Amino acid sequence: MENKLKLIRTKNGLSQEALAEKSGVSVRTIQRLEAGNDGSIDTMNLLASALNVSLTDLFITKDPDQEFKVAGAQTQLDYQLATRRQEFKGYNIAFIGCWIGIMFLWGIGLQLLPNDILVDVFGALWFVGWILMFPIKQLLITNYINPKLDQKYPLTKLHLDKNKRKRHS
Repeated sequence: MENKLKLIRTKNGLSQEALAEKSGVSVRTIQRLEAGNDGSIDTMNLLASALNVSLTDLFITKDPDQEFKVAGAQTQLDYQLATRRQEFKGYNIAFIGCWIGIMFLWGIGLQLLPNDILVDVFGALWFVGWILMFPIKQLLITNYINPKLDQKYPLTKLHLDKNKRKRHS
C-alpha cells in the first residue's frame, strides 16, 4: 500500500532522523517505508501520531480491503484515546476529591488543637497544602498515571492531547 510519509514529513520540515526520534521508529524503518515497503499498522500509527495527522492521512489506497484495514486501525486508535481520556478524567476527579477531603478534615482538626501556636503552625501548613496540590498532581500524572495509561493504551502513547477531552468544532 502506498503511503505519503515522505511528503508529510518534508512538509513538516522534519528529517528522517528527527521523525525517528519523535516517533520512536528507527531511521531504517522510515527509509524502507518511504521507499515503498509495507509497514505494520502499529508503526504507521506511531508515525502518524508524531506527524500529528490521522492514520488514514498517511495512505494512498484504491484497494477496499486495505482501506478497511486502515479505517479499522484508526477506529482502534480513536477508541483507545476516548477510553484513556475517560480513565484519566476518573483519576483526576479521584485525586482532587481526596485532596479536598483531606484538607477539609485538616481544617476541622485545626479547631481541636490545644494552643494558638500549634493552630498557627498547622494553619500555615494547611495553606501550603493547597498551594502544593497542583504540583503534586502533576508529579503523579508524570511518574505514575501516564506510564500506566501508556502501557494500557499503547496506540495513544505519542499523542500530545492523550489526556485532554477532544473538543468538537
